[in-house]
Amino acid sequence: MPRNPKKKMDGVGRNYKYGAYAPLTNEDEVRWQMVLGHRYRNRLVEVELDIRAKRDAIIQEVAPGLLALEDEINKMGEIIALHEKAQKEQNKKQRGRDVHPGVANLLRDLKAEKKGLVGKRKALKAELFASDRWKQDGGDHLNQQRKEGRSNAYSEYKDEGLWWGVRSKILRESGSFISGAPPKFRGWHKSVRSTRFVVQTQGGLTEEELLSGRNTTARLTLFPDGVWAEGKRRPKRMGDAILDLRIGSDEHRKPIWTSIPISYDRHLPAEAKIKWIYLFKRLLVDKEKWEVVFALECPAAADYDAIRRRGGDKKRTNRNRKGIRLRKYAQSGVVAIDVGWRKFEDYLLVGTCAASDGREWELRLDGNWLGQLRRVEGMQSYRDVLLNEQVKWLHPWLKSRKGSLPELLLPPSRNLEKWGQRSVARLVKQWMRERPIGTLDEQRALARLDEWLSRENHVWHFQANLQHQLLLYRREEYRVWARRIGEVYRCVVLEKLNYGDWHKKPPVERGGSVKADMAKKYLRDAGLSHLKNALKGGVLQVADVPHEGTTVNCHACGHADVWEDPAAKDHVCETCGLRWDRDVNAARNILAASGVTVAWEREPLAPTEAWTACSKSGLNRAQRRAISSSLAIDSEIALAVGGSE
Repeated sequence: MPRNPKKKMDGVGRNYKYGAYAPLTNEDEVRWQMVLGHRYRNRLVEVELDIRAKRDAIIQEVAPGLLALEDEINKMGEIIALHEKAQKEQNKKQRGRDVHPGVANLLRDLKAEKKGLVGKRKALKAELFASDRWKQDGGDHLNQQRKEGRSNAYSEYKDEGLWWGVRSKILRESGSFISGAPPKFRGWHKSVRSTRFVVQTQGGLTEEELLSGRNTTARLTLFPDGVWAEGKRRPKRMGDAILDLRIGSDEHRKPIWTSIPISYDRHLPAEAKIKWIYLFKRLLVDKEKWEVVFALECPAAADYDAIRRRGGDKKRTNRNRKGIRLRKYAQSGVVAIDVGWRKFEDYLLVGTCAASDGREWELRLDGNWLGQLRRVEGMQSYRDVLLNEQVKWLHPWLKSRKGSLPELLLPPSRNLEKWGQRSVARLVKQWMRERPIGTLDEQRALARLDEWLSRENHVWHFQANLQHQLLLYRREEYRVWARRIGEVYRCVVLEKLNYGDWHKKPPVERGGSVKADMAKKYLRDAGLSHLKNALKGGVLQVADVPHEGTTVNCHACGHADVWEDPAAKDHVCETCGLRWDRDVNAARNILAASGVTVAWEREPLAPTEAWTACSKSGLNRAQRRAISSSLAIDSEIALAVGGSE
């Protein structure tokens, strides 16, 4: 077994992703490695659940009330967290004024009650650990059994041919099984939508070593004229590089390679080391999408000056068809970004920037791009209409023939109206496969369903591919933004926020509002977590500051106003009379919280400069063709949806 499974990297971890194609050689072996990795993970889950069952049996025998007490403490902690969140929201609304003491008193009583339960748990644990039963069969004995079980599973799948890189990665990830909630088995029907093959590089691998062709783990060969393969009508371009990954060894201990075509569109940082290489296989609708991810260890921002002094930031020309310049990072400058989402007529605002050099600008997503996302939602509505039309006649048809139906049609005869598109599609395919020649009535029903299935698959494929292209383009534009910022400013300052909390607003049917649902829609469109991840990979340093008061406090005088309209974009300070844009004001407050002082020359109204991403003119040819072809079914969708209303 590998040593130090929990050892952390010394630098900053970053992932570089590249589009790929199915392996040209040993593809079956790569797929089998993915299957073995899935089984190995489930085997480790089985070992951990067995150990937990033995531990619970000992606890139930020696200290029977401990498990129930643990559950009670956990529930009490959840109740306290909910009340603390409610108190925080109430304090925010009151803006520092005295809050009714009822919530505070309730929290104090709950915490006191929890403290008493924790004391009881401590006494029961002391009793448990002092018992002869625990000393004999628990504690170190269970840890030894866990270690032996994991070691046996490691050896078992090693004998089955599971490559050591995959085993090592799964073993590292399984360290989280020991604490926290019990691990769960992962079914292959769910895992098959995203599987992976993993290669670990011993000691790290630089891009220069990867390109040298001498490494026995991974090799990269660049092809200036591209990698070509035979297509149905003409040759098909498959990227511009071949990545060779070692997937095993023969009887003479020589490497067995698999060759993967990839689109190597950007070079890795010369100062970074490759720690892991992942080959992902994902399903987009029913088509496979391959992707290669290099997990890098990059130097921390504090170490980058030493790299520059050693000459690690000189220009270089690689063996690509272009001369590639080493990535330039700025060594000074700070920019604060107030991330958020605000819908305007022609664009979606996702961020407002204020820099230490006095420059201000907005980050926008183009309205045309948002329109394409709305078309994706329209296609989903169209699919729902098509399905409802089929359910309207199929459900009564099944009920009227309940006594003569085959067994596979009995479940849908009871609750077909609750089924989704893909469930009904699987039913139709199975029906056609198992009863190709049925009664005349069945043949007519199947012909009608076959026509629906053909249309459903066509719209489903188009919807998923269009959405995939749009989201990929947004991610790429965010990466370009981050690179532009990183070449001018050393540090990006953001508010310390949990973006996941913004998605937890209840929908309309659970007490929410229509405005909240629309806000969540634009929040999903903005993809703020993708923007933050891009910034982490594009600049030397990303810092967080507290978010309290950044929007409502005037950056000039510091006074916190009470706004009559919280959604208003412009505001006039009640104390100093300064009129400011709330997003620009927030960006300036974030910059000031980082310790940077700027003498602003004008009132903070909306910036005149803007970076607009995902505009139609910025799409490549394939993406423009996909968007234009979506217009062909727009009228049909509008007619179907309008007719259903």
